[in-house]
Amino acid sequence: DFERALSHGAPLDGGPGGEGELPGGAQSPWAGVELVYRRLRGVLVEEGLEEIPSEGVPFDPTVHEAVDVSEDANLSEATAARLYRKGYRFKGHVIRAAMVGVARPPETPADDASEVRPVDSGEVVEPVEGDLTDRPGPNDISEMEE
Repeated sequence: DFERALSHGAPLDGGPGGEGELPGGAQSPWAGVELVYRRLRGVLVEEGLEEIPSEGVPFDPTVHEAVDVSEDANLSEATAARLYRKGYRFKGHVIRAAMVGVARPPETPADDASEVRPVDSGEVVEPVEGDLTDRPGPNDISEMEE
């Protein structure tokens, strides 16, 4: 990520013009790199590059890649809460999904408990005429011998 690399560039200090300048009034090499970056980014934006909105917006799996998930009782829908890596579209096509941390509302139990049946209710289920239990399976040897 070019922006991250630029953030690690420490300005030179102690030169005659003060911090960030070289002797003789020349600027730091980082200033030149940053200028090139801004111009290149400007050209790409003019040609159709756009950053994908990725913090505080509803989570969209077509443009966001979920890295982690947390619960937030104040939310009504899943939201991209933290940005780990920027995502980009070029002329409407996603060229890199944004890596985000997702915050979602807490899961609630089923609203209608009458729909939920216990696993072992004691009920015996009989096979229905013509269901798959009366057909030979792939390991049924009796069919192969005939």
